[in-house]
Amino acid sequence: MRILKKNDKFKCQIVDLETTLEQLGATDLPLEIIQETGEDLGMILGQVLEARINVKTLKNRLEY
Repeated sequence: MRILKKNDKFKCQIVDLETTLEQLGATDLPLEIIQETGEDLGMILGQVLEARINVKTLKNRLEY
């Protein structure tokens, strides 16, 4: 488990994503690793979508 500073959050997520993708590149992966990797990628996708929605909301507020 990592303890992140607020401004290091995205940097650490990029490192985690690279590690996850490297694990997927290996051959003969156990099903548990594939499932865990899919869950991790799904969580990261959710965070990205949430950030995108927040940016759109902020942009709309600033335009009006």
